[in-house]
Amino acid sequence: MKKSRRKKAKEQLSLFEMLVLLLENGFSIQESVQVMMRSQQFSKELLAIVQQGLVQGETLAACFLMMGFSQQAAMQLQLAEVHGNLVETLQSMLKNTKLVAKQRSELQKIMTYPCILLFFSMGMLFSMRWILLPQLLASNMVQANHWGILFLEYSPTIFLLVILFVLVIGFSFYQWLKRKTVLQRALYLSRIPFLGSLYRLYQTSYFSLEWGKLFREGLEMKQILETLTALPQESLMVALAYELNQGLREGILLTEQLPKYSFLTPEFSLIVFQGELKGRLGEELLVYHQLLLKKLIQIVEQALKWIQPTVFLFIAVVIIMIYVAMFLPIYGNIGGVV
Repeated sequence: MKKSRRKKAKEQLSLFEMLVLLLENGFSIQESVQVMMRSQQFSKELLAIVQQGLVQGETLAACFLMMGFSQQAAMQLQLAEVHGNLVETLQSMLKNTKLVAKQRSELQKIMTYPCILLFFSMGMLFSMRWILLPQLLASNMVQANHWGILFLEYSPTIFLLVILFVLVIGFSFYQWLKRKTVLQRALYLSRIPFLGSLYRLYQTSYFSLEWGKLFREGLEMKQILETLTALPQESLMVALAYELNQGLREGILLTEQLPKYSFLTPEFSLIVFQGELKGRLGEELLVYHQLLLKKLIQIVEQALKWIQPTVFLFIAVVIIMIYVAMFLPIYGNIGGVV
């Protein structure tokens, strides 16, 4: 029987935390795996994947991919093998993983009660349409052409059609994106209102972090691009490195190429240019990463605060419309009789 996604994510996070703790205290990766296996407090399945991968000569990045972590996590570990800051990279990854898990948990808590209310509201609307409305029309208590009766009659159908339309559009959009290259997807996502700005902050923060570490270790831009293009997996950073490297070979300066990519902030290319002149590009990019990450967290937390009131307002409007549509025709008919 397959494990639920939530349980697997919890096991991954637990193993991840202990691995970072052991590496911080001087254990090697192999020793850390042995300690966790002896403790019998962690997923045997995940530990077996890591142990078997290491025995076969696989990198830690490959082991993380086999355990179900994202390609971006594997990319960060592959880059850590280049700049040598494995523990620091794992600490940063763990911090970001916990942050994302916390925000996802907060979103679930915020949306649980409104979703229950919305479900009952829709249930009430469908019950009125299929149970109460036929009885009202049969008793001649209301007029069939009243706007409230028309609302009760057609709103369930409209609601189902809207849901179907949204699902079809969402699926079509997903399939359309899958046919695009990594760079094309990133360029398109960065232009979506509001979500595009969050995506831009996230990608620029990620690029600043990884490039900053590589620059801090003394690598030059050409060396970094050559290193990235040599990585086996396809990702946005690797795809961008291919294009930038090709541009440099054609004599196009990096500062002329970077502004074309809308998934990076305009300040990013300016920092790269000025940092190269000053010789402190690594430090400047790492500081910029911290600033962007802080800004991104603030925006997400602010958005989470607005989600619940907005959903509650929508539900309140739906409930009021249902009651008005149900009682107004009845009261109007009673008033006409009187």
